[in-house]
Amino acid sequence: MTITLDLPQELERALSSQAKQFGVSLQDYLLHVLYTALSIGNLPIRSQAELLPHEKAKRWEEWAASHSLNQTVILDDSREVIYGNEER
Repeated sequence: MTITLDLPQELERALSSQAKQFGVSLQDYLLHVLYTALSIGNLPIRSQAELLPHEKAKRWEEWAASHSLNQTVILDDSREVIYGNEER
């Protein structure tokens, strides 16, 4: 069955954040929440340690793909920044 819900943005962000913490899709996390809330069984969410190697690899690839390679990171590790403007 397919159900469409219009969720408030803050609820969607919170659910997405929780799903990421468990390392599962939003759909899998919502199913887990519903099963738990209704006490009709427990749809297990497996931890990283319980994943099969190909599942770990897939999740790592998804994580890596979610980060841009074109971001510029400026790191100022000069003495002035580290120690302030004080003379030592």
